[in-house]
Amino acid sequence: MLRRQARRAERMRVSGSPTLYLGGRRYEGPGERLAILRAVCSTLPAGARGAAVCRGLPACFSDADCRKPGVVAECVEAGTARAKCVEHPAVQVALTVVEDGDAVWSARARIVDSLRVFFPGLVERRVDFRGPEGAALAERFGIERLPAYVLGPEALTERNIEAVRTALVPVAGSLVLAPGLAGSHQDATRPRQPGRVDLFLAPHSTQAAEALGEALDFAERGASCPIGLRAAVWRDAEGRLAAQGGLAEIESMLREIAVSELWPARSAAYRRACLGRIGTSYWLDAVVEAGLDPDAVRRAAESSLAYALLEADAQELAELGAGGAVVLLVSNQELVPAASRLDLRRALDAALDLAGRQGPAPDGEPSEDARPGADSPPCFSSERAGRAVPLLVRALEAAPEPARARIAQGLAALTREAFGTDASRWRKWARERKLGR
Repeated sequence: MLRRQARRAERMRVSGSPTLYLGGRRYEGPGERLAILRAVCSTLPAGARGAAVCRGLPACFSDADCRKPGVVAECVEAGTARAKCVEHPAVQVALTVVEDGDAVWSARARIVDSLRVFFPGLVERRVDFRGPEGAALAERFGIERLPAYVLGPEALTERNIEAVRTALVPVAGSLVLAPGLAGSHQDATRPRQPGRVDLFLAPHSTQAAEALGEALDFAERGASCPIGLRAAVWRDAEGRLAAQGGLAEIESMLREIAVSELWPARSAAYRRACLGRIGTSYWLDAVVEAGLDPDAVRRAAESSLAYALLEADAQELAELGAGGAVVLLVSNQELVPAASRLDLRRALDAALDLAGRQGPAPDGEPSEDARPGADSPPCFSSERAGRAVPLLVRALEAAPEPARARIAQGLAALTREAFGTDASRWRKWARERKLGR
């Protein structure tokens, strides 16, 4: 029950106590008793608003009590017997939302509702990023993340502009809502691969365990849209690999990589065995239950190859600017919230539908002759190695000095090349083999 309540709180963006919703809308007024009572009374049916407890309350306690569609309203002498709502005509403000019509998730509706608080005269128009007009707007305004929100210059004449001015970036005569504040979850600079799903998980997290169970069920239903199970790992300030569960969780991640790469037919069984042992140190039991040799798994997990693939996951999450126990990446571009099994199921079904309609995109996937191929040890997946190499090259360029030798060692293990920590030579090598994102 507590988990269900926690997931609901996350979906409703509850970050503190108390948080109040009235009639399905979040209460944003003052926290004092009479202000809340006034808000409750305003949501009652007309016949009940005359109840004794509702009589004699001030007309408003904040501007939020006065909001109406199409007007700018403010509360004058708030919280007093003389309180009243004063309305001003709203400026008609053009809003162009540049979005991906094939996105599996979007915060557009919520963001537009939030903008209407400051611009009640908002006139919304939606443009597909992949159409001619969307491409032109993306070039004009330097749009790299979607959805993007472009307001006309008339927004500067609205009465409430000062409350939101710092969130609006002047570009080419218009105002663009800062992507970091806009829920712009899709990185349009990454190669798009419709239907591809990557699920980054922290193996010692109960939330991640639920997500893993859903992903395994999805795969067992014979879905044609495969899920790439990855590690929710990051680097600390000194460039060392880190995880929520510390070293024990990193070791679990390495074992999962080793099993999925060397014994893919046993991978699902191994992960299901691990689901029943979340947070325990009895990893040998899961290995044996999956029919694997513990010594062989340990050796593979301790190899430079396994560490290299874990480093690649850390680099990808850093580039995405994502973190947490569960990170869902769809079509190689979209970071989709997955706070519950239901959220994940919906996203996976949408990805499956997208893959069925458009098929896997070739961009971003190295061709067979461009992958490491013969340079990649045959025991590890050349597809995953092909994706890992450019990530590790970029990691080598960005990581602190103490971490570079370890990353270079992983690159050497994946490619059997010996360029040391010379990032420029690695970059040239990857470019010649057309190893992209």
